[in-house]
Amino acid sequence: MKRKARLNQQRPPIPEAVKRAVRQRCFFGCVLCGKPIYDYDHIVDYALVHEHVDVNITLLCPDHHREKTKGLLPIEDIRRANLNPKNKTLGTSLPLKLHYGGERFSIRLGKTYFDTDQLKDGHWMIPLVMDGYPIIAIHYEDDQILLDLRLFDDQFRQVLVIIRNELVFSSDNWDITFEGKTLVLYQKQRDILMVMHLNAPSELWIERANFHVGSKRFIVTADFWKYNQATVSVGRVLAQVGIVIGHANADSPMKGDFPSAVRMG
Repeated sequence: MKRKARLNQQRPPIPEAVKRAVRQRCFFGCVLCGKPIYDYDHIVDYALVHEHVDVNITLLCPDHHREKTKGLLPIEDIRRANLNPKNKTLGTSLPLKLHYGGERFSIRLGKTYFDTDQLKDGHWMIPLVMDGYPIIAIHYEDDQILLDLRLFDDQFRQVLVIIRNELVFSSDNWDITFEGKTLVLYQKQRDILMVMHLNAPSELWIERANFHVGSKRFIVTADFWKYNQATVSVGRVLAQVGIVIGHANADSPMKGDFPSAVRMG
């Protein structure tokens, strides 16, 4: 035990710049299967090289990492996958099942709670609509909470989507970190598009976000929402439709006027 502790003290952490270079090269997922939950793995063991160099580090999901550790996964298979990662071929991450469910579920946008206490089987709740597009929606079906969410960048390219509790993100993002329950998506260096906490089974907390639809931009911070020059701070929303930004057009899935808790623009 003492020897292991000494080894851990002697081994410095992987520098953040190196980790980012590895994530970008591996397209934010296990190079073998594409899962977005992964470990940083030294292809040639750190005990042999004694350095953190990005070309010798790859991303492996926990299952493939264990196979490598047990000697069941050949190093050459990892090297080949490292040159052509799974998500580079797919263009997206492998879908990740979000384990939401139970009788109570809430979405937080910054500090605002959208509760589903009154949601009945077969009904929807839509916390955010932009130009007639349901950006965040919750559906209660067969006693199960089903979450939908769409995130676009400022070019109106879809960079992350959750459909019926399955999360997929584009492998063409600048950077994505996924540590513990927290996913952070960067549009470019120091430009965060979203900070999202996946608090299964009962909460999705979007701590920060920039939601784009066309030329419209809706900002979520820890303390308020912002659209154009207007800021709103609300503690709790109990409504089938929460925030509506803009107006539907001919291609929008949601058309016409409908009651909402907050209408901006």
